[in-house]
Amino acid sequence: MLQVNCKDVSGNGCEFVAEGKKDRHVKARMIDHLRTAHPELVSGIDYEQLQEIEGRIKAGTRSASLA
Repeated sequence: MLQVNCKDVSGNGCEFVAEGKKDRHVKARMIDHLRTAHPELVSGIDYEQLQEIEGRIKAGTRSASLA
């Protein structure tokens, strides 16, 4: 299982964690979360800005511990 924390992507203190079996699932869940919980971060952004956000998602994605 992979996961990424919203605070690693958005830079705010949001505790949301997107999880999924594949990178694309994690990315889709985080983008959906940003659209609903933090629309100010994604509304009206251009392609380059979207690529930057996706890069932060990829950089912050890690394996979840199975403990």
